[in-house]
Amino acid sequence: MGGWVNVDRVAVIVAIIAVIVSVASVVYGRRQANIAQEAKQEARRSADAAEQQVKIAEAAKDEARRAADAASDVARMEARRDHLAGAIRDVELLEVESRQHPTLPHRNLFAVFKNSGHRVYRYSIQVEYNTNSHSPVGTGRIDAGETVAVYLLRDGVPYGGIVAWFDGECPCDQPDGDQGHWRKFWRAPAPVVPQDEPPNVH
Repeated sequence: MGGWVNVDRVAVIVAIIAVIVSVASVVYGRRQANIAQEAKQEARRSADAAEQQVKIAEAAKDEARRAADAASDVARMEARRDHLAGAIRDVELLEVESRQHPTLPHRNLFAVFKNSGHRVYRYSIQVEYNTNSHSPVGTGRIDAGETVAVYLLRDGVPYGGIVAWFDGECPCDQPDGDQGHWRKFWRAPAPVVPQDEPPNVH
């Protein structure tokens, strides 16, 4: 009987050990599950944070692009303003003068231009008879503050207007025209007879 007791005791001990191992396995399993769940949640949080960082980076990239576009627009506007502040504004037609030819009995017309700006311009002047007919009459240079007179044609010959092409320093990216950077047109004004000779005749 003592042997059966020993066997029973061993069986009980084994059963207790099995229960302990089973409980420990369950506890360990739960711990592992909790650890895995926490790791999964941490990974999700990291993924969410990374996604948020990507969104922030994209937003910053878009904002930088918008800022660059705005700066480019401002630069273009400034360049356009500088262009419009060039020969289009600076050079004006003061008058068309009727002058007696020094040796012949007829009179000639001279266009008197003034550069009121601070830039130097090269010019090319044409007489416009109609929209399809132009005649070049003079080229030259007009300095800042200078007044020049350019021969047009004989007084009494009908014409429609004066076309002037100008070249000079301009920061804009606008392409030059066929004959210059700036183009101005004046309809033929009534000629005047000057009291004295113009300061500079070309």
